[in-house]
Amino acid sequence: MTTKAQLYSKLKERNPYVFLGLLHHEKMKQIVKIKKSASVEIIKKLLPEYYGYTWEEINVKTRVRPISDIKHHFIALVKETTDLSLMSIGAIFTYKENGIDHTTVLNSIKAWDNLIIYDKVRTAMHERFLSSIREIQLNPYLDSLQTTKPVKRID
Repeated sequence: MTTKAQLYSKLKERNPYVFLGLLHHEKMKQIVKIKKSASVEIIKKLLPEYYGYTWEEINVKTRVRPISDIKHHFIALVKETTDLSLMSIGAIFTYKENGIDHTTVLNSIKAWDNLIIYDKVRTAMHERFLSSIREIQLNPYLDSLQTTKPVKRID
């Protein structure tokens, strides 16, 4: 069985331009993977800050409505901006040993979708977050998210 390196060397001998194109394609795939994993960290940093919390306050087992809504929003943003599986998204939450279950992640996405159907403010806020995250992914030199003023914390 031939290895990937052997196939590349044969291709390089036959047509160096196609070989360079394949190398470029491989590099681009690596860059996209890095940007997608970085978007989880971006969301993890910016979403709690927007709502007036820290990640440690959100990454706890609780059923308090404001915290659960932020978790729903976080999961929906991660699902829309990355190619992570439901299990991988659940593993981000470390308050449980193996993260939250994939069915819980799926339920959270459905809960967020139900919230934004009737709430135009949340829908607009969600769209702003999506566009800002995509902008940050395209321009890695942006440090912060330019959204509206943070929501006042309600306890």
